[in-house]
Amino acid sequence: MSKNAAEIMVTHRFECVKSTVIRMMSDRGYNYHEETKFKNQKNLTIIAKRSESSEEKDKIYIFFSLGAKIGVEEFKKFENLLEEENIRHMIILTNEGLTPQSSSKLQHLKEIKKQNGITFNVEILTYNKFIRNPTFHEMNKKKRRKLSDEEKRNLLEKYHLNNLQIPIIFTTDIICQYYGYPIGSVIETEKSYGSIGPGKTYRIVTENPNK
Repeated sequence: MSKNAAEIMVTHRFECVKSTVIRMMSDRGYNYHEETKFKNQKNLTIIAKRSESSEEKDKIYIFFSLGAKIGVEEFKKFENLLEEENIRHMIILTNEGLTPQSSSKLQHLKEIKKQNGITFNVEILTYNKFIRNPTFHEMNKKKRRKLSDEEKRNLLEKYHLNNLQIPIIFTTDIICQYYGYPIGSVIETEKSYGSIGPGKTYRIVTENPNK
């Protein structure tokens, strides 16, 4: 394959992922706001925000990392941006995720933010999962929504259940990643059961112990 052909394929792949991410933000209730590049960053950044809010907590910063994995040096740049721009919610798209050292630094950062009472969320997504929109797949064309805290409480009371008795869905599931469902959320999915007709299933979002 020629160099030009390879570059075209990489560009096409990137544009496909970018298109999926913009649609993903819309499905989460965020509007595509602007594209920018922060200082010391070669990567494209998309800022999405809720249309009815101008508060920083209602913005999501989406960074497109160019390397294979995010090492300590690159993660440090993201960490600096978090502080400089007061970012509360960040999505990082990468080819292969984080190195073990960067994963440890991220976990440590989350613990510090939690201790200081700061709401903080960093999502690490990989390009290969978002080249195509996962919700367009036939298996995922189901109506689903996250229950409110009150709805979840009513569901548990109605069926005399606790969190451990609800079927689980891992945070690493592509649908959980697409919608950004947090741990502990209960997801209601409408399904058709052939001759029985339509019905609803419920699953609770749980961290994957093997991730």
